[in-house]
Amino acid sequence: MSISKMVVRLVVPLVTLVLSGCFGNAGSGGASELVHLEYPHDRVAPGLVNAAPAPVLYVAQYNGSRILLFDPRKHDKNPIGQITDGVQDPMGLATDNKGDLYVLNTIYPSVTMYPPGSKEPSFTISKGISFAPYGLAVDSSGDVFVSEQEPDAIVGYRAGSTSPFERITFKADPVAFGIDREDDLIVINGSEVVKIPHGTKEKIDLHLEGLTGPEAVSVRGDDALYVSDFDQNMVFVYPAGKTKPSYSFGAGMDGPIFSTFGIGSRFFQVNQNNQIVEGFLKNQRKPFAKIYGEGRLTGVAAFPK
Repeated sequence: MSISKMVVRLVVPLVTLVLSGCFGNAGSGGASELVHLEYPHDRVAPGLVNAAPAPVLYVAQYNGSRILLFDPRKHDKNPIGQITDGVQDPMGLATDNKGDLYVLNTIYPSVTMYPPGSKEPSFTISKGISFAPYGLAVDSSGDVFVSEQEPDAIVGYRAGSTSPFERITFKADPVAFGIDREDDLIVINGSEVVKIPHGTKEKIDLHLEGLTGPEAVSVRGDDALYVSDFDQNMVFVYPAGKTKPSYSFGAGMDGPIFSTFGIGSRFFQVNQNNQIVEGFLKNQRKPFAKIYGEGRLTGVAAFPK
């Protein structure tokens, strides 16, 4: 996959959340178009009720070099905040179990980490990251993984370390990838989706059917795989351990790339060609909300996930 395919158009900071059925001109709506993103059946787990930070959705804007923050439970028309310090043409986001945000920067390639509620990075990784990084993920122990397109590899960093402890090479771009409950890496390698068991470099082809141009994979809490197929403008859902998708969806999608899961198993998909982030409730095929940008959206992450 060429780097040019990954390059998405620019986005300006103006973003609007709208409810399915109220879609229209994203820039002309009034308060009546705003979506209430809180649902009675979505409750924070008891252990998180009094925990910080509050649920948040992060969206990366490439040329604007900013990370926009949204509260998925409220009516907010505009972002509730933004992060710019240390952000340089971001190309991938991730969060850990504590709510720390990780940003993959492509100018002077690095990963910057932001504690919950902070707009300033407290930790930076740059050693060992190539000039063409793309994907980013963090496992349950806080280890950080970065995928690279030049050369084709995934580089791993132990929690709190700035030096890589491993490099896994591939025959094709590993692009965006996910991590399952066992901390296995789930990686797109060309037209294949492979699993790399935790602590190994072994690549196990999952033989997922129906894919022609996979671009990203996110892992739901039950280890179901959501694979974004760029060529088909679809997301294919594979139950844990299955090779055939249980269903697929693609309403409004146009060049799906980065994706993530958020509170209540909501799935969020970035679309490269129309610069929209769509949100889907669990097991639903039509979006409950859309985030409109006016340029290049290049990453999405959420907490809790």
